[in-house]
Amino acid sequence: DWVVWGDWAIKSSINGELIASFECYGGRSQESFANANLIASAPDMYSKLKEIADNNFFTVEIEEILSKARGE
Repeated sequence: DWVVWGDWAIKSSINGELIASFECYGGRSQESFANANLIASAPDMYSKLKEIADNNFFTVEIEEILSKARGE
């Protein structure tokens, strides 16, 4: 699992490894923290979409999203 750490970082909740850090040019806004939480939840969202796609629910649409997430 990934978690928001400090102001602008994402770390592994398992081993504390730094996943990503970034600067926010707009200061500490609600939008900035919402974006950080969205990034931190990405592995869980990807996993759930993969599970749904593997069970043939909305497969085409989900496979397109998963491909985009993989940078394909």
